[in-house]
Amino acid sequence: MGYRDILVEISNTRPAKLRAATAALLASRMQARLTGVFLKSNFISRFGDGGALGFMPPGVVETLMEDHAKSVAEASGAAQKILAQAAEDAGVAFEWLEIDGDRPGALTACARCFDLTILPTVVVASHGQTVTPAAEVAMGSGGPVLILPDAGFEPNFGKRVTIAWKSSRESARALRDALPMLDSADEIFVVTVADAW
Repeated sequence: MGYRDILVEISNTRPAKLRAATAALLASRMQARLTGVFLKSNFISRFGDGGALGFMPPGVVETLMEDHAKSVAEASGAAQKILAQAAEDAGVAFEWLEIDGDRPGALTACARCFDLTILPTVVVASHGQTVTPAAEVAMGSGGPVLILPDAGFEPNFGKRVTIAWKSSRESARALRDALPMLDSADEIFVVTVADAW
């Protein structure tokens, strides 16, 4: 049993390289389909409500729009190359998505279509102002979200796993969602805290 569809957020950043490599290795290990997602921003998001644009000559606005579109396209292309290299190294194919990173809930809606979503602690739309905490996606997507810190992590993580157990719906759901990860663990520790009377 494993995850069949893995989604990973990729940007043109150094932490994204490690995230891409991790996602590709998991996809290889579980024979899953890998999809990279890039959050693009729209032009207006850089100018708040767009009111400042009304005081600029039309030619300047047009140039700014073209420059923004070019910058976002270049960032997306660079991010896609990061995932392509990681996928090639792991021997897996991948698909690529670009979604509107400025639309509230867009990433959460996308994550609902995948068995596992891999994110940094905070997701920022490329060249935009919109910030989406990974915890928000985890709570709203209805599926497992693996949150990887930008500061780095042990590449061979998941071999020693600790389960914090409480007899609750949330614990049971989290455990079920993590079963594919637990299946490949070498050691599993279960920790529970009894009520003090």
